[in-house]
Amino acid sequence: MESLKEQYEQILIEKSEIIKKIGTLANNDVVKEYLYLCSKRDELTEQQEKIYRDLKYNEYSLCNHIWITTENKYDYSEGRTYQYRGCIKCGLDTRVCQRSHRDLKYLTFDQQIMYYFIRTKSWENGIHTNILCNLELAKAIYSKIKINHPNIDDETARKYFENALYYIRNIKVNDERKESRAKRLSLSSDFNRWS
Repeated sequence: MESLKEQYEQILIEKSEIIKKIGTLANNDVVKEYLYLCSKRDELTEQQEKIYRDLKYNEYSLCNHIWITTENKYDYSEGRTYQYRGCIKCGLDTRVCQRSHRDLKYLTFDQQIMYYFIRTKSWENGIHTNILCNLELAKAIYSKIKINHPNIDDETARKYFENALYYIRNIKVNDERKESRAKRLSLSSDFNRWS
Protein backbone atom coordinates (compact mmCIF):
# COMPACT_ATOMS: atom_id res chain seq x y z
CA MET A 1 0.00 0.00 0.00
CA GLU A 2 2.82 2.37 0.92
CA SER A 3 4.52 1.68 -2.41
CA LEU A 4 1.37 2.64 -4.32
CA LYS A 5 1.08 5.92 -2.38
CA GLU A 6 4.71 6.75 -3.22
CA GLN A 7 4.12 6.00 -6.91
CA TYR A 8 1.01 8.18 -6.85
CA GLU A 9 2.89 11.09 -5.23
CA GLN A 10 5.73 10.74 -7.75
CA ILE A 11 3.26 10.90 -10.64
CA LEU A 12 1.65 14.03 -9.16
CA ILE A 13 5.06 15.73 -8.95
CA GLU A 14 5.99 14.78 -12.53
CA LYS A 15 2.59 15.87 -13.81
CA SER A 16 2.87 19.22 -12.02
CA GLU A 17 6.28 19.87 -13.63
CA ILE A 18 4.90 19.01 -17.08
CA ILE A 19 1.94 21.38 -16.61
CA LYS A 20 4.37 24.21 -15.69
CA LYS A 21 6.47 23.51 -18.81
CA ILE A 22 3.36 23.48 -21.00
CA GLY A 23 2.33 26.85 -19.52
CA THR A 24 5.75 28.28 -20.34
CA LEU A 25 5.70 26.89 -23.89
CA ALA A 26 2.16 28.16 -24.51
CA ASN A 27 3.51 31.73 -24.27
CA ASN A 28 6.12 31.07 -26.96
CA ASP A 29 5.15 32.65 -30.33
CA VAL A 30 6.35 29.64 -32.35
CA VAL A 31 4.32 27.25 -30.19
CA LYS A 32 1.27 29.55 -30.40
CA GLU A 33 1.50 29.49 -34.19
CA TYR A 34 1.96 25.72 -34.17
CA LEU A 35 -1.16 25.26 -32.02
CA TYR A 36 -3.12 27.67 -34.24
CA LEU A 37 -2.05 25.79 -37.37
CA CYS A 38 -2.97 22.44 -35.81
CA SER A 39 -6.38 23.83 -34.93
CA LYS A 40 -6.83 25.24 -38.45
CA ARG A 41 -5.75 21.91 -39.98
CA ASP A 42 -8.34 20.06 -37.88
CA GLU A 43 -11.03 22.55 -38.91
CA LEU A 44 -10.14 22.17 -42.62
CA THR A 45 -10.07 18.37 -42.28
CA GLU A 46 -13.56 18.46 -40.78
CA GLN A 47 -14.81 20.67 -43.64
CA GLN A 48 -13.12 18.42 -46.19
CA GLU A 49 -14.76 15.30 -44.70
CA LYS A 50 -18.19 16.98 -44.75
CA ILE A 51 -17.81 18.02 -48.40
CA TYR A 52 -16.51 14.56 -49.33
CA ARG A 53 -19.49 12.97 -47.55
CA ASP A 54 -21.87 15.27 -49.47
CA LEU A 55 -20.12 14.40 -52.76
CA LYS A 56 -20.48 10.66 -52.09
CA TYR A 57 -24.14 11.08 -51.07
CA ASN A 58 -24.77 12.91 -54.37
CA GLU A 59 -22.88 10.26 -56.32
CA TYR A 60 -24.90 7.46 -54.72
CA SER A 61 -28.20 9.38 -55.07
CA LEU A 62 -27.72 10.28 -58.73
CA CYS A 63 -26.39 6.89 -59.82
CA ASN A 64 -28.75 4.70 -61.80
CA HIS A 65 -27.23 1.63 -60.19
CA ILE A 66 -26.37 -1.66 -61.87
CA TRP A 67 -26.69 -4.12 -58.99
CA ILE A 68 -24.87 -7.41 -58.60
CA THR A 69 -25.01 -9.83 -55.68
CA THR A 70 -21.78 -9.49 -53.71
CA GLU A 71 -22.47 -12.13 -51.10
CA ASN A 72 -25.04 -14.78 -50.20
CA LYS A 73 -24.85 -15.63 -46.54
CA TYR A 74 -26.96 -18.27 -44.80
CA ASP A 75 -27.61 -17.61 -41.11
CA TYR A 76 -28.13 -21.00 -39.46
CA SER A 77 -29.39 -19.49 -36.22
CA GLU A 78 -32.13 -17.53 -38.03
CA GLY A 79 -32.67 -20.08 -40.79
CA ARG A 80 -32.56 -17.54 -43.59
CA THR A 81 -30.28 -16.24 -46.30
CA TYR A 82 -28.94 -12.70 -46.40
CA GLN A 83 -28.14 -11.37 -49.83
CA TYR A 84 -25.88 -8.34 -50.14
CA ARG A 85 -25.67 -6.24 -53.27
CA GLY A 86 -23.23 -3.80 -54.76
CA CYS A 87 -23.35 -1.30 -57.60
CA ILE A 88 -20.72 -1.78 -60.30
CA LYS A 89 -20.97 1.91 -61.25
CA CYS A 90 -20.58 3.82 -57.97
CA GLY A 91 -19.42 1.05 -55.62
CA LEU A 92 -22.31 1.31 -53.14
CA ASP A 93 -22.10 -1.96 -51.19
CA THR A 94 -24.80 -3.19 -48.81
CA ARG A 95 -22.33 -5.49 -47.03
CA VAL A 96 -21.51 -2.53 -44.78
CA CYS A 97 -24.85 -3.24 -43.07
CA GLN A 98 -23.97 -6.79 -42.01
CA ARG A 99 -24.51 -7.50 -38.34
CA SER A 100 -20.75 -7.93 -37.93
CA HIS A 101 -20.31 -4.26 -38.95
CA ARG A 102 -22.76 -2.77 -36.48
CA ASP A 103 -19.84 -1.31 -34.53
CA LEU A 104 -18.95 1.50 -36.92
CA LYS A 105 -15.41 1.91 -35.60
CA TYR A 106 -14.47 -1.16 -37.65
CA LEU A 107 -15.63 0.48 -40.89
CA THR A 108 -13.43 2.76 -42.97
CA PHE A 109 -14.52 6.36 -43.51
CA ASP A 110 -15.90 5.47 -46.96
CA GLN A 111 -17.74 2.45 -45.57
CA GLN A 112 -19.27 4.62 -42.83
CA ILE A 113 -20.55 7.03 -45.49
CA MET A 114 -22.13 4.07 -47.33
CA TYR A 115 -23.62 2.77 -44.10
CA TYR A 116 -25.29 6.08 -43.23
CA PHE A 117 -26.44 6.59 -46.82
CA ILE A 118 -28.08 3.15 -46.95
CA ARG A 119 -29.69 3.68 -43.55
CA THR A 120 -31.11 7.13 -44.35
CA LYS A 121 -31.75 7.42 -48.10
CA SER A 122 -33.66 5.66 -50.85
CA TRP A 123 -31.04 3.77 -52.85
CA GLU A 124 -32.54 0.70 -54.57
CA ASN A 125 -33.18 2.22 -58.02
CA GLY A 126 -31.49 0.90 -61.12
CA ILE A 127 -30.95 -2.41 -62.87
CA HIS A 128 -31.00 -5.56 -60.74
CA THR A 129 -29.02 -8.51 -62.06
CA ASN A 130 -28.82 -12.04 -60.70
CA ILE A 131 -25.04 -12.12 -61.01
CA LEU A 132 -22.99 -13.25 -58.02
CA CYS A 133 -19.56 -11.62 -58.31
CA ASN A 134 -16.81 -10.00 -56.33
CA LEU A 135 -17.56 -6.25 -56.34
CA GLU A 136 -13.94 -5.25 -56.92
CA LEU A 137 -13.80 -7.43 -60.05
CA ALA A 138 -17.21 -6.20 -61.24
CA LYS A 139 -16.22 -2.53 -60.88
CA ALA A 140 -12.94 -3.17 -62.72
CA ILE A 141 -14.75 -4.81 -65.64
CA TYR A 142 -17.34 -2.01 -65.77
CA SER A 143 -14.57 0.59 -65.67
CA LYS A 144 -12.86 -0.99 -68.71
CA ILE A 145 -16.20 -1.09 -70.56
CA LYS A 146 -16.71 2.64 -69.86
CA ILE A 147 -13.19 3.44 -71.06
CA ASN A 148 -13.80 1.65 -74.35
CA HIS A 149 -17.42 2.83 -74.72
CA PRO A 150 -17.81 6.13 -72.84
CA ASN A 151 -21.35 6.83 -74.08
CA ILE A 152 -22.74 3.35 -73.52
CA ASP A 153 -26.22 3.07 -71.97
CA ASP A 154 -26.71 1.09 -68.77
CA GLU A 155 -28.57 -1.85 -70.30
CA THR A 156 -25.89 -2.39 -72.96
CA ALA A 157 -23.17 -1.98 -70.33
CA ARG A 158 -24.88 -4.67 -68.26
CA LYS A 159 -24.88 -7.04 -71.25
CA TYR A 160 -21.20 -6.31 -72.01
CA PHE A 161 -20.42 -6.87 -68.33
CA GLU A 162 -22.22 -10.24 -68.29
CA ASN A 163 -20.37 -11.34 -71.45
CA ALA A 164 -16.98 -10.26 -70.12
CA LEU A 165 -17.62 -12.04 -66.82
CA TYR A 166 -18.78 -15.17 -68.66
CA TYR A 167 -15.53 -15.31 -70.67
CA ILE A 168 -13.38 -14.59 -67.61
CA ARG A 169 -15.02 -17.44 -65.71
CA ASN A 170 -15.24 -20.00 -68.50
CA ILE A 171 -12.00 -19.59 -70.39
CA LYS A 172 -9.44 -21.32 -68.21
CA VAL A 173 -6.01 -19.71 -68.15
CA ASN A 174 -2.83 -20.40 -66.25
CA ASP A 175 -1.76 -18.38 -63.20
CA GLU A 176 0.53 -16.15 -65.26
CA ARG A 177 -2.39 -15.15 -67.52
CA LYS A 178 -4.60 -14.57 -64.47
CA GLU A 179 -1.96 -12.23 -63.06
CA SER A 180 -1.74 -10.42 -66.40
CA ARG A 181 -5.55 -10.20 -66.58
CA ALA A 182 -5.65 -8.73 -63.06
CA LYS A 183 -3.10 -6.07 -64.02
CA ARG A 184 -5.08 -5.13 -67.14
CA LEU A 185 -8.15 -4.66 -64.97
CA SER A 186 -6.12 -2.55 -62.49
CA LEU A 187 -6.56 -5.17 -59.76
CA SER A 188 -3.74 -6.33 -57.52
CA SER A 189 -1.61 -8.96 -59.24
CA ASP A 190 -2.54 -11.53 -56.56
CA PHE A 191 -6.28 -11.05 -57.13
CA ASN A 192 -7.84 -14.50 -57.08
CA ARG A 193 -11.63 -14.12 -56.86
CA TRP A 194 -12.59 -14.79 -60.47
CA SER A 195 -15.44 -17.24 -59.95
